[in-house]
Amino acid sequence: MIFVRKYVQIVKRINFLLEQKKLKQKDLAKTLGKSESEISKWLGGEHNLTLRSIAKLEAALGEEIIHIPVENEMKNYIGWKKTSVPALSMYVNIPSTPEPSEDFQQAEKMSGVERQVEVA
Repeated sequence: MIFVRKYVQIVKRINFLLEQKKLKQKDLAKTLGKSESEISKWLGGEHNLTLRSIAKLEAALGEEIIHIPVENEMKNYIGWKKTSVPALSMYVNIPSTPEPSEDFQQAEKMSGVERQVEVA
């Protein structure tokens, strides 16, 4: 389901950009050096779009199709922390964990069970 949802979003974005630039699928095909039928397959869900093909589409359309925030954008997000893996200088979303209610904490103490926090 995630794949289908993302594929539909990508195709909608491409069609939006084509419409905005007053281009047809045949214009895109010509720019990419592809056949109209191949572009039709791409936009009809009959082709597994790769990052390479998405990058080519972005270059041909002169617009981003998929936006991935860069490091300086991520620093502004609450809950984003830099990873400690030196080879991967990236940021990951650290969701906040709600604190349990006082009643829950009291019941937990009475049961003698220690709470464990799972780190993903």
